[in-house]
Formats: sequence, structure tokens, C-alpha cells
Amino acid sequence: RAGGIPEILSDNERGILADIRSAGSLAEGIVRLLENPELAERFVENAFQFCRNELTVEQMIDKTVAVYESLLNSSTPL
Repeated sequence: RAGGIPEILSDNERGILADIRSAGSLAEGIVRLLENPELAERFVENAFQFCRNELTVEQMIDKTVAVYESLLNSSTPL
């Protein structure tokens, strides 16, 4: 649970989030995946689909252009 990881993983959708600085939390997540290979497979498939649909070069370009356009249209000086 650090930086932008929770937004990318989306706990229990594309992965398991462990508490920062908690070896026990990390161990619990690893054991959960080892004991549930179907869950691990689901996370892999969900992560693949997320990357394929949400993290394309085209989307990155569109989002970058949108940021620049909002700055250009902003009345707040830089």
C-alpha cells in the first residue's frame, strides 16, 4: 500500500495489497495466493485486461494532451 500501487492493483481485483512495513501482512498475501491458485490466475487475467484496456499508449497520449489543454485553458498563471 504505497504510492499509486493501490490504484493500479485495486485490492482483491488484480492483486493483494500488503500493509507497509508488515512482514505478516505480506506473508498472509503470499500464503493466500499459494493456497488459492484460481485466485492467482484470476488476478493475472484481471491485471492483463486492465493493462490492455487502461494503460495503452493512446490513452497515455490522450491523458497527457488533456493535462496540457487544461493548463492552457486555466485562468491561473503558471
